Amino acid sequence: MDPYQVLGVDRNASEAEVKKAFKKLAMKHHPDRGGDEAKFKEINEAYERITNPSKFRHEGFQDDFDTTPGGFSFRRGGSVDDLFEQFFGHHRQQQQNLRVSIWITLEDVAEGGERTIGLETGHGNRMVNITIPRGVLDNTQVRYAGLGPNGRDVIVVFRVRPHHKFVRLKSVDLGCEQEVDIWTLLLGGELKIDTIDGSSVSVKIKPKTDPDVQLRVRGKGLQNSRQTGDLYVKLKATMPTDIPEDLLEILRQKLEK
Repeated sequence: MDPYQVLGVDRNASEAEVKKAFKKLAMKHHPDRGGDEAKFKEINEAYERITNPSKFRHEGFQDDFDTTPGGFSFRRGGSVDDLFEQFFGHHRQQQQNLRVSIWITLEDVAEGGERTIGLETGHGNRMVNITIPRGVLDNTQVRYAGLGPNGRDVIVVFRVRPHHKFVRLKSVDLGCEQEVDIWTLLLGGELKIDTIDGSSVSVKIKPKTDPDVQLRVRGKGLQNSRQTGDLYVKLKATMPTDIPEDLLEILRQKLEK
């Protein structure tokens, strides 16, 4: 075997060049990534032949560390997996992010703020604090760097529960239906509307407003880091239950009913 040819490097290649070539080929052909096991072993042997030539000249060496004149650090008697772990163990650990999915309410989306969640670590449950991004969309993934055990990243998938009153029209706009009696639609007046933040606003209803009209209440939708949405209110006419009989008689005369 010509180890330099296997790794595709010149015989005068530097330590950095040999390491770079080995790492690239080992990642490509590692069996865990669907590569050929025989090719992977050949790559590892080629690397060891360059960095630890004494291993192939003598038998019975002890399982300890040594350093070549070129500055390569290696473990005598180490296995192929040991060698791979030496180079990629840290990278692999970084890739093992913790992933959790949590349900939040539309009020949580409107307010943002802190939330304590539990992480399954393999050594029990660990409680950590996260910040819910204000205006977060349903099924959004947010990465919290270094929040997990051993500095691992935590990826949180936010799921937003359906609301009993409000629906999300766009990223920050909300919609709802509001009942209003027919007299207010006919004669005009004020209508009190509850908003997602728990407050209420009063809007004016013009005389002779049609049923099913949609009103726009500016700035009363959701908010994110870039914009504030509006609240769209669809009016639903309701019939009063206590209409005086004399009023009905006047209407009959007017309408010739």
